[in-house]
Amino acid sequence: MRKKLWILSCVSVAAIFAANAAMANDNLEQMSKNPKNWVMQGGNYEHWNYSTLKQINAKNVKNLQPMWTFSTGVLRGHESSPLVIGDVMYL
Repeated sequence: MRKKLWILSCVSVAAIFAANAAMANDNLEQMSKNPKNWVMQGGNYEHWNYSTLKQINAKNVKNLQPMWTFSTGVLRGHESSPLVIGDVMYL
């Protein structure tokens, strides 16, 4: 009897986690429909690394300049992909 209760508890917890993950995935899918959002690594589930925005293009990309920098004190470089959700960029 205890073993059945333990198995039922484990299955219930797994189902709750699966439901929450599915909801999070649906939210990301919905937010990624707005081209101004970059809500996941690579921009979308296909990992295109491509934006449909037209403000920066092949002719004007050479004019880009850093607006700010931040040193973490680590001598090795950092590699990350920023996420943009609404008007906030997360690094």
